[in-house]
Amino acid sequence: MGSINNCREVAEWAPLEGALKWTVDGTAFTKPGLSGIGGVLRNCNGMALCMFVYPTGVKDSNEAEIFAILKG
Repeated sequence: MGSINNCREVAEWAPLEGALKWTVDGTAFTKPGLSGIGGVLRNCNGMALCMFVYPTGVKDSNEAEIFAILKG
């Protein structure tokens, strides 16, 4: 899999031709604890088009996951 500086096709993550796909995640240090979210938007070739990361304060991991989906 390619790094941010060396983007390569990621076939297992690629959406259908002409489509885009968000992959998001949320995590917390403890339950509850400091948490954050992030995501990446990929095109049908698996190339990253944009990314985001965002601190979300004190949440549990389930809240962070849902927040990541909503922000994505």
